[in-house]
Amino acid sequence: MFRSRAYRYDNEQVVLVLTLLLVLGVIILTATVTFCLSAVFILTMFVISALLISAHHKSLMEGATAVTPNSPRWWKIASVSCSRVRWRST
Repeated sequence: MFRSRAYRYDNEQVVLVLTLLLVLGVIILTATVTFCLSAVFILTMFVISALLISAHHKSLMEGATAVTPNSPRWWKIASVSCSRVRWRST
Protein backbone atom coordinates (compact mmCIF):
# COMPACT_ATOMS: atom_id res chain seq x y z
CA MET A 1 0.00 0.00 0.00
CA PHE A 2 1.23 3.51 -0.90
CA ARG A 3 1.52 5.98 1.96
CA SER A 4 1.19 9.60 0.81
CA ARG A 5 3.75 10.92 3.31
CA ALA A 6 6.38 8.29 2.58
CA TYR A 7 8.37 10.54 0.22
CA ARG A 8 8.63 13.48 2.65
CA TYR A 9 11.59 14.31 4.85
CA ASP A 10 11.27 14.28 8.61
CA ASN A 11 12.21 17.94 9.12
CA GLU A 12 10.70 19.32 5.92
CA GLN A 13 9.16 22.39 7.59
CA VAL A 14 12.46 23.31 9.24
CA VAL A 15 14.20 23.15 5.86
CA LEU A 16 11.46 25.33 4.34
CA VAL A 17 11.76 27.95 7.09
CA LEU A 18 15.55 27.99 6.83
CA THR A 19 15.35 28.34 3.04
CA LEU A 20 12.92 31.25 3.30
CA LEU A 21 15.10 32.94 5.94
CA LEU A 22 18.16 32.50 3.73
CA VAL A 23 16.38 33.98 0.70
CA LEU A 24 15.07 36.88 2.81
CA GLY A 25 18.57 37.47 4.19
CA VAL A 26 20.09 37.56 0.70
CA ILE A 27 17.41 40.00 -0.47
CA ILE A 28 18.01 42.29 2.52
CA LEU A 29 21.78 42.11 2.06
CA THR A 30 21.70 42.94 -1.64
CA ALA A 31 19.18 45.74 -1.11
CA THR A 32 21.39 47.27 1.59
CA VAL A 33 24.51 47.04 -0.55
CA THR A 34 22.66 48.57 -3.53
CA PHE A 35 21.32 51.42 -1.40
CA CYS A 36 24.72 52.23 0.10
CA LEU A 37 26.55 51.99 -3.20
CA SER A 38 24.02 54.23 -4.90
CA ALA A 39 24.69 56.88 -2.25
CA VAL A 40 28.44 56.52 -2.81
CA PHE A 41 27.90 56.75 -6.59
CA ILE A 42 25.82 59.94 -6.26
CA LEU A 43 28.38 61.56 -3.97
CA THR A 44 31.17 60.58 -6.36
CA MET A 45 29.29 62.18 -9.27
CA PHE A 46 28.85 65.39 -7.25
CA VAL A 47 32.58 65.51 -6.46
CA ILE A 48 33.54 64.84 -10.09
CA SER A 49 31.16 67.53 -11.36
CA ALA A 50 32.48 70.05 -8.82
CA LEU A 51 36.07 69.34 -9.89
CA LEU A 52 35.19 69.61 -13.58
CA ILE A 53 33.28 72.86 -13.06
CA SER A 54 36.16 74.42 -11.14
CA ALA A 55 38.66 73.31 -13.80
CA HIS A 56 36.46 74.76 -16.55
CA HIS A 57 36.02 78.00 -14.61
CA LYS A 58 39.78 78.22 -14.12
CA SER A 59 40.43 77.75 -17.84
CA LEU A 60 37.84 80.41 -18.70
CA MET A 61 39.38 82.86 -16.26
CA GLU A 62 42.88 82.23 -17.62
CA GLY A 63 41.78 83.02 -21.16
CA ALA A 64 39.48 85.93 -20.28
CA THR A 65 40.12 89.54 -21.17
CA ALA A 66 40.03 91.95 -18.26
CA VAL A 67 37.44 94.72 -18.60
CA THR A 68 38.74 98.00 -17.17
CA PRO A 69 38.07 101.65 -17.92
CA ASN A 70 41.39 101.58 -19.84
CA SER A 71 39.91 99.21 -22.44
CA PRO A 72 37.20 101.46 -23.94
CA ARG A 73 35.57 98.94 -26.28
CA TRP A 74 35.00 96.30 -23.59
CA TRP A 75 34.12 98.90 -20.98
CA LYS A 76 31.38 100.32 -23.18
CA ILE A 77 29.88 96.86 -23.78
CA ALA A 78 30.02 96.06 -20.04
CA SER A 79 28.45 99.36 -19.01
CA VAL A 80 25.60 99.03 -21.57
CA SER A 81 24.96 95.47 -20.41
CA CYS A 82 24.89 96.55 -16.76
CA SER A 83 22.50 99.40 -17.49
CA ARG A 84 20.18 97.01 -19.36
CA VAL A 85 20.17 94.58 -16.47
CA ARG A 86 19.42 97.37 -13.97
CA TRP A 87 16.66 98.74 -16.23
CA ARG A 88 14.94 95.32 -16.54
CA SER A 89 15.22 94.47 -12.86
CA THR A 90 13.34 97.60 -11.71
